[in-house]
Amino acid sequence: MNKWAWLWGFIPVYVRYVDFIETRVMRDGAIGTVEGRSHWFWADILKTSSGNIGLLAHELEHCKQAWMLPFGAYSALRKVNKRYRAWCEASAYAAQTLAFGPMDEYREARIDAYAYLIANAYGLTITQAAARELILEEIRG
Repeated sequence: MNKWAWLWGFIPVYVRYVDFIETRVMRDGAIGTVEGRSHWFWADILKTSSGNIGLLAHELEHCKQAWMLPFGAYSALRKVNKRYRAWCEASAYAAQTLAFGPMDEYREARIDAYAYLIANAYGLTITQAAARELILEEIRG
């Protein structure tokens, strides 16, 4: 079930389908299950989400982000710079949204759900409305 994906057509990323990654307590107290995690050459996705093309696009976007900076800078910057972390997630959720195509009937609901996650699951001080606008900016390019 594991497979290889490619960034820009030449950088390999090993995609592993796993049983568990982690749970996370949201800022509003809700508990959520992390469905994917990635960095440089690998991406882990829950087996229960293995057919989710959007989630794969999201994790591959994070791999691309890591490749755009010198080794180690991506992880360090995400930890110390909340604006950068918000942009990383907005960019990845934009890729996740776009993976479902322009005629996706659930597009607006997806964007709202992703904005909720950015505002509540990543230790950011951002409103859901501001997170939604960041995603929309990335979608518009």
